[in-house]
Amino acid sequence: MLYSMLINIGSMIIILFILTTYIISLKKLNKIVLRQKMFLILIALALLSISFDILEGVFYTTQTTILYFGSWKLHWLTTTALYVMLYYYFRNYLKIDNAEKWKDTYIDKKILTLKNLFLVFGIIAYLIIIVFVNPVEFNEPFTFIPKEVIVFMLVGFFGYLMFYIELIIKAKKNNRGKDIPLMIIILTSLTIAMALQIIIPTFGMLGLGFYLTIMFLYFLIENIDLIIAEDLVKLQKNIERSSNAKLDFLYNMSHDIRSPMNAIVELSKTLRRIDEFNEENIRNDISSIKFSCNNLVDIVNNILDINKIASGNESLQLKTYNLNTLLADMPYVIETRIGSRPIKLEFDVDQNIASKIIGDTTKLYRVIMNILTNSVKYTEVGKIKLTIKGKIEGDIQNLSIKISDTGYGIKKEDFDKMFTKFNRLDDATDNAIEGTGLGLVITKKYVDSMGGKIWFESEYGAGTTFFIELPQKIVDKTPLSQVVETKDNKKIEVCDCANCKVLIVDENLLNVKMTSKILEKYNIEVENVKNGQECIYKIKSGQEYDLILLDDALADFNGIDLVHIIKNIEGFKIPPVIAYTANVMNDIKEQYLKAGFDEYMPKPIDIYQFDSIIKKYCYKQKTGDN
Repeated sequence: MLYSMLINIGSMIIILFILTTYIISLKKLNKIVLRQKMFLILIALALLSISFDILEGVFYTTQTTILYFGSWKLHWLTTTALYVMLYYYFRNYLKIDNAEKWKDTYIDKKILTLKNLFLVFGIIAYLIIIVFVNPVEFNEPFTFIPKEVIVFMLVGFFGYLMFYIELIIKAKKNNRGKDIPLMIIILTSLTIAMALQIIIPTFGMLGLGFYLTIMFLYFLIENIDLIIAEDLVKLQKNIERSSNAKLDFLYNMSHDIRSPMNAIVELSKTLRRIDEFNEENIRNDISSIKFSCNNLVDIVNNILDINKIASGNESLQLKTYNLNTLLADMPYVIETRIGSRPIKLEFDVDQNIASKIIGDTTKLYRVIMNILTNSVKYTEVGKIKLTIKGKIEGDIQNLSIKISDTGYGIKKEDFDKMFTKFNRLDDATDNAIEGTGLGLVITKKYVDSMGGKIWFESEYGAGTTFFIELPQKIVDKTPLSQVVETKDNKKIEVCDCANCKVLIVDENLLNVKMTSKILEKYNIEVENVKNGQECIYKIKSGQEYDLILLDDALADFNGIDLVHIIKNIEGFKIPPVIAYTANVMNDIKEQYLKAGFDEYMPKPIDIYQFDSIIKKYCYKQKTGDN
């Protein structure tokens, strides 16, 4: 017994040393994961089991009955807990609980049945040992395992073996076969310790088995330096994958930007060289140029949107809206993109949906438009259909959006890539599709942010259907069918703003030319300067303007600095200043307005917004209607 106690004391000292080293090493990690917490519990249980084993020998020697019986029962209780914890530790290490569901074979089911049976009998056996069985009397030779409990122990131990056979099977199915030898080593050390304990009941061997288990786990799995080295390797691989993905993305983006740009440039050259006027041909060429411009705007918007999402500052902009109004111009936009292809476009909107609901209209519009645009890209012939149905539950309008097409469809092996950044599925078209592959990523993020869910079904070669479920708060339950709403900005009524004068501060003469053409329709006098110094000179020389359109990226000033100077010029009439800019980054509008700009108008110009600004600052002012 003395040698047994010395082995147990030696094992406990080494395990304590491992525990101390491990706790100190954990400080090197940024985060402690569940497996590492479980390993700490394993060490604690091993120490408790060995401690109670040592106390059992001490109290036997001193013949302290109650303490002897108590330490004996606590020793087997902690031993049982250690075996159970070791099983769950390996489940976590092998990531079995996170693995995809695997199909049970006949053998698998038999092993699972045996495991569950042994689990039940094992629990009963160990409860009988701990509660009802007492160790040997003091007048008998000391043994660590009384003969009465050997049968119960074997039942529990075989159940434990079934647990590990289940783990080995699942490890193989989860592509973790490389970890099986480690499990076998640990299982073998515990099995040998248990067998020796049964064969030689007067010599304590379980403590040695626990020591070997903790040592193997520490040096082969939980060594912090190994973990850091593995994390560095994973990080390097992730960086390489990310770098390759971004390179592919840049390649695709370059290709996708050049494609519409090439069409714009070549068609523009053709229009310049034309000798004989043919209205139909010219209109077709202009339509093609407009289509290419729309593609370019989509690409830029998607890149900007993904940047906003990545920044983490994207928030919901909720307002009351009418679904019919939101979708009013969508058929026209999509039909323009379909062009001459034999594709039928159908919109089916349930007119029993509440007429006034609250949501982020910009995001919802982009979600539907992104999926429809994606369908247009991957469909050559057939039909694209948008179906929206609604179900009212209390004050919530649940929208069910379905967008189906008869396009190329998606291969099953590509399903997981659909909502992944920098991935684009263009095998079917041999890189003929324009787009950065970001549209569906943005769509998924927007749907998630609005509290909805999105999924799809697809058959390769036959088509794809996207489904969206989205809850929206109801303001007015009156059905859409009973409300007539039209988009008030579909037709612009140009007003006469004669005697109004606008200063355009922009060094890009093409932008100035295009903006001037719009202003001239309102009979507005236009002046242009190329930099901030000329703008300041014009104001200080006594020139009066009704409006200043100020680009924010001039050669000598940025827009915010210049607007500060303009607003602080004393003794002169300072007109409203409009941020006339291509900067559409996240929260930039708020920054411009806070800096002193009166309005924010991004490029390319939205003609409806520009008309509103003109009427606000020119037409009303000139008529005296403020």
